[in-house]
Amino acid sequence: MSTPTDTTALKVKYALGGVAIGIALSTAAVYAHFFSLNEAQMSTQTQLKSDMEVLDTQNKTLQLELEAKSKSAHTANTSVDELKTQLEESQAQTAQQAEQLKALKQQYKQVQQLQAQQAKKLTSNQAELVALQQKSTQQKQVLEQSKQFFQSQLTLQHKQVELNKERAKLIPILNKLVQQCQLFNEGKSWDAKSDACDRKQKASDKLKRIDEQIDANQKKVVAIDSTTDMLGL
Repeated sequence: MSTPTDTTALKVKYALGGVAIGIALSTAAVYAHFFSLNEAQMSTQTQLKSDMEVLDTQNKTLQLELEAKSKSAHTANTSVDELKTQLEESQAQTAQQAEQLKALKQQYKQVQQLQAQQAKKLTSNQAELVALQQKSTQQKQVLEQSKQFFQSQLTLQHKQVELNKERAKLIPILNKLVQQCQLFNEGKSWDAKSDACDRKQKASDKLKRIDEQIDANQKKVVAIDSTTDMLGL
């Protein structure tokens, strides 16, 4: 049979056992809760780490894109500046070419004017050349004519001299034949020959022809002199 002390001890033992069990259960619950919280935190941390890595990756990607865009913008600005510089150079070159074109047009205009003057001068020179050629031809013709005229004049003068000589010789003979013919016709001289009158007539006809030739040649000489005077020879 148990005593009150044993009962109390047993109660205390049971109580302590219950406490211990409670403590154990509580501890288990706490550990379970802790492990549950820890797992949740770890999952959250893992998720956060993953999210942070994603964000970091996105951030780096954005940074790279930003740098690329910045470089692109810088390149674009540089390209714009280069294009602006090229445009300014092109405009300056265009202005220079415009000035050169203006100068070339002025030179072309001057060349055209010079060509027109030269063409006019050439036309004038050609006209003068034609006139000189005509004058030269005329002078050649005149010289040829003058040569012919002088030659004809010399020939006529020579003929005139010869005819005058022949006439001078013929006149005494004709005069003598006239006397003989007259004496023969009058019968006053036996020395007069019967053909004296015939020879007198022949001499007279010859003298007449000589005089006619002299007159004709003299007219030709006068005509030649008039022509040479008219031509200025």
